[in-house]
Amino acid sequence: MKRIQAFLQNRPLRLSRQGLKKLLGRSPVLLRGLALVPVAAACHSLRNALALSVVMAFVLLPTLLLLSLIRRSLWEPMRLPAAALVAFVFYIPGWQTAKALLPDISTRLGIFLPLLLVDTLLFCRAEESAYRETLGRTMCEGLLDLAGFVLVALLSGFVRELAGMGTLMGQPVHLPWTTSLAILPAGGFILLGFLAAGWRLCGEGIRRVYIRRSHRALIKRQRKGKEAEE
Repeated sequence: MKRIQAFLQNRPLRLSRQGLKKLLGRSPVLLRGLALVPVAAACHSLRNALALSVVMAFVLLPTLLLLSLIRRSLWEPMRLPAAALVAFVFYIPGWQTAKALLPDISTRLGIFLPLLLVDTLLFCRAEESAYRETLGRTMCEGLLDLAGFVLVALLSGFVRELAGMGTLMGQPVHLPWTTSLAILPAGGFILLGFLAAGWRLCGEGIRRVYIRRSHRALIKRQRKGKEAEE
């Protein structure tokens, strides 16, 4: 409890430049290939993407929080099974919430919902942060990964539903053409490939902008220092 209070009081979560750079520079789906299959296979509509994002939020963040609190009492070989068991506890309310948004969620998403319990995103974040880093850093990293996952899932659902079925949230949109490839897993992997390339280009462009600004600021400080000496 003291660790939670210290986290809430001393480490408020703020959207900063550093957070934006991390979000663009380390997308779990596009740059690391984590949770790739659920997004490519199941996120062929906005409703599916929204439901999958809700369940992922219920599974990922509370699981990381609890694992970070009990990590000292866990035997190392039991870390991954413990992560899956803890995730299962939080999966049930997440599934109920997603079912309220999408009544036929089991038919639409099928096996890809329970597969989130053993997803690579959950296990990698647990091993890299929950069992090694502080509580505050673990939750910040988890939020960034969740934001990256949700953004890619919703973008994939938007593009594939529009291009594959000519609808948005089930409402028809008049388009000159549609292609059934967009709603197939193959179309999902193709789209994610293009998104990964675009994501890398955006991240590299933003990184160059920050480098140029830092360089200009350094030059200005050096000039001011020389003028002060003169």
